Amino acid sequence: RMSEGADAIDTVIANSVAEADKPRWKEYVETDFTPFDPVIKRTEATVQTPNGDVFKVAKGATKVVLEMCANKADCNDVVLG
Repeated sequence: RMSEGADAIDTVIANSVAEADKPRWKEYVETDFTPFDPVIKRTEATVQTPNGDVFKVAKGATKVVLEMCANKADCNDVVLG
């Protein structure tokens, strides 16, 4: 997906990964992707690991992403100040 037009946050994250670790990205398969939606204020992807586990990642408005967290009560004050 990075080749399809990364935004500034994607670029900073990708550039922070050590070159030796970047080949590992190819071991993970993006199985679903939802582009940024201004109504729900986030984008998300479903990813499959090399051993078959599946997880979701999201990027978006802080409060929206925090609301998705299972432990939001524990980290609300740290995240929002």
